[in-house]
Amino acid sequence: MGSTGDVFSLDASDTARYGTSSMRFKLWVDHFYNTLGDTFGGKEDDSFGQSVMERVHRYTITLGAGLSLFVVGLLIALLGGFPLFYLTKPGVYLVCIWVAYSLHSYRYLSQMYHVKSNQMRQCFRVSDSAYQKVVEELAKHAANGKRFLIRSSIVTLLFWTYIAVITYVPSANSSALGAVFPYREGPESPRLLSGG
Repeated sequence: MGSTGDVFSLDASDTARYGTSSMRFKLWVDHFYNTLGDTFGGKEDDSFGQSVMERVHRYTITLGAGLSLFVVGLLIALLGGFPLFYLTKPGVYLVCIWVAYSLHSYRYLSQMYHVKSNQMRQCFRVSDSAYQKVVEELAKHAANGKRFLIRSSIVTLLFWTYIAVITYVPSANSSALGAVFPYREGPESPRLLSGG
């Protein structure tokens, strides 16, 4: 058999020997949900949030995140003087729903990766240490906060640059952006600069 690391586990419940754990590799979304009290409880099966209270709690956090984003946007619209514009645009609601759905999906996937990779252990005829090395490397890569921060910062910067150009640059100069993302200014569109 060799050393303990060369053993092939027949006991599927001994995940510490061959598997990975959501307690060791957390995404930013896990910190968000855990801070608000949604705990996975180290379950190693498919019962992620299967009790009614667990599901209600997780969906409440998700819904609260989407509603919070909507309220922050509404406060900005009120301060900018265009609440009607904000409230009547479907894009506002779509973004809030998308953010809430994405948070929930990331949370589910970050937890279930560990469960599913541990369940698949018996399918591979390699040593426990070899299997654990592979699944932990994948989990470590996914949990790399710096990689996520860089990518999300680039997307955020591009988004706010586009908004700034559409809002503050005269129409003649900003019309080139219409080829990338059409924007038609109508009488109901907000102008944040006087005389714009």
